[in-house]
Amino acid sequence: MMIGLADVNRTTGYLQGRGLANRWLARPMSHRRKERRRAVEASFEVLHPSGAGLRGAFSPCGRRLAWLARLFPWMLLSLIVASWPTKACGAIGCTLNNPAQDLKFLYPEVTSFKEEIREFRLLPEGKKLYAGLKERLGSDLDPVYESYDTPYTIYSVFKGDQLIGIVHGVNVPGKGGVIQVFLSMDPTTGQIRDFFFQRLESRAARALRDKDFRARFKGLTLADFYKHDYFSVADPTNPADRVAGIQAPGKEPDQIFDFKATLRGVRKNLILLDLFVYDRRFEPFYQRTRDLLAGKRSDR
Repeated sequence: MMIGLADVNRTTGYLQGRGLANRWLARPMSHRRKERRRAVEASFEVLHPSGAGLRGAFSPCGRRLAWLARLFPWMLLSLIVASWPTKACGAIGCTLNNPAQDLKFLYPEVTSFKEEIREFRLLPEGKKLYAGLKERLGSDLDPVYESYDTPYTIYSVFKGDQLIGIVHGVNVPGKGGVIQVFLSMDPTTGQIRDFFFQRLESRAARALRDKDFRARFKGLTLADFYKHDYFSVADPTNPADRVAGIQAPGKEPDQIFDFKATLRGVRKNLILLDLFVYDRRFEPFYQRTRDLLAGKRSDR
């Protein structure tokens, strides 16, 4: 609905037709408008030392220059941010949203906990260890969530002075976005006590979060994943392959994709814990698997 100046006149009884516009233009300039006009004039005296002055400031060209002058700092800031190295924005770690509450749920007897940060770049031979992560994971590393300078937060859980648990989470790319996989570990055996998703946006989310599905991972260690690498090639039906017994909760492509991403997240989590916490206890299983597979290839 269009509302003209004549309509305003009929409702207010103040002015008639175009007289409203004329009187508005002729009204005395307020103090604020005067200050604004002086500021614009001063800015254009700086931009135009030749003395273009206020007339140039309020010409069409002057108004465009004023708009560009105000926009320039933001344009400069955008260029600086865009030129930052990718790794400056790529080091995205995975931490508990509410550590005290989450750890109390996982370990009801907890009395205290400790957070520690681990990074490959701070370790001796960090580059070599980082390359080893890719080799043991068996896939390329994501440049955002698995970069060289990604921080990893390890939660040590105590009952009094006794260490009763280790909790660690990782990010892995999923079909609907990043998936955050957390493991609750036995600190002495390196076995999975429990695992849960802190973040999961997937069509298979309900099935993957199901208690019975997650229970299949309890008791697994990194050794089981290394054995699976051998069994999947040499003896796919071997009942000793515990990882092969965990099946996708659905048959749709999205469900299978996020199931595989979950397995990858659990495996990556165990590899990092073996490096950061368990002093590479399960490394002999990896070396043995690699040697057996090499022998299989040479026999062909």
